[in-house]
Amino acid sequence: MNRFFTVRWPIIALLGLILSNRLFSAPANAADTSHPPHQMATLKQFSFRNGVTLDEVKVSYVTHGRLSPNKDNVILAMQHFFGDHHDLDFLIGPGKALDTDQYFIVASDFLGNSQLRDDLTTGPTNSGLKMAFPLFSLQDAVALEVRFLREQLGIDQVLMAIGGSMGAQTAYELAVTYPEFVKGIVPIVGSVKTNTHTRWVLDNAQRIIALSPGWHGGWYNENDPQGAYQALMTLVPYWLGNRWFEAHAASYGDYLAQRRFWDHLFTRLAKQDARNIHYQLNAWMNYDIADRLPFNGDQAKAFAAIKAKALIISAKYDDLIQEHEFAMPAKLIPNAARLDLDSPAGHLVCCGFDAEATAKMTEAIRDFLARL
Repeated sequence: MNRFFTVRWPIIALLGLILSNRLFSAPANAADTSHPPHQMATLKQFSFRNGVTLDEVKVSYVTHGRLSPNKDNVILAMQHFFGDHHDLDFLIGPGKALDTDQYFIVASDFLGNSQLRDDLTTGPTNSGLKMAFPLFSLQDAVALEVRFLREQLGIDQVLMAIGGSMGAQTAYELAVTYPEFVKGIVPIVGSVKTNTHTRWVLDNAQRIIALSPGWHGGWYNENDPQGAYQALMTLVPYWLGNRWFEAHAASYGDYLAQRRFWDHLFTRLAKQDARNIHYQLNAWMNYDIADRLPFNGDQAKAFAAIKAKALIISAKYDDLIQEHEFAMPAKLIPNAARLDLDSPAGHLVCCGFDAEATAKMTEAIRDFLARL
């Protein structure tokens, strides 16, 4: 069989993989005995980077495994764009990269989670503030994660932080802003600064959301899924990349089949809150690890401030992140190593779309954890 998905049955294979990995999770009240219970923490007086303070912010999360007596086996699994605390389920479990027999994995939802549920981390919609909710940054998202871990779970240091795409950016952010808080980071296909090409792609998606008839400047009362659907559809060819399309959508019939698959996926499995997607896109497109004092835009200075060991996982055919964006942090971050994956899945290696790439990641992450 082809090392990825065969051209003859890509839709069935991809759908099965997505559902088994829970890239798009079921509602909280759905019967599911294979996953730990959904939990909620409440934090008082949370201040954003822009100076706005909210009286109360809630953080939704799940945990896997058992916390050791010394609390030295904690792994923080960080959410990617429009995902949730199930994003890294394909790496979590007994004998997997994030082995629940050895480690205590905390998987959380960041600010402005866009799932159509109320029982998630506070954001523009479930707070009731709508567009009056402060524009948040990934710095804000990480600050909330740290407060949550300290105040809710009594954890003062994590062994490792891991995340894909935007989750990789938050892993970098944790290491540079809280260098004593994390011993190791595994950013999977994430950049330390969103490049101008990707910014254009994300800005265009944000503008598409705003064109929806039900957008009303973001002050709507009832979510119109069409804007979010169209925005997410524009991102698909950047997530998967040209090699994947050459292999799995070369003929017109295969192309139409792929369009039908993603259409079904986004209309049935991944309905998202447009306002929260809009906020998330803003946070992603504006991320820059060196955009603060004392770095003043100097990435080398930011890298030097990182004390955590790093395993940087990249993809050769990622259409959102350029080669030098992986190579530079791997070279300049002290104690950094790199795994470069040769996969047609491109950016979506972060989500378990290539079994062979996942196997290589698993081996590398195991070795990395053993050295922490």
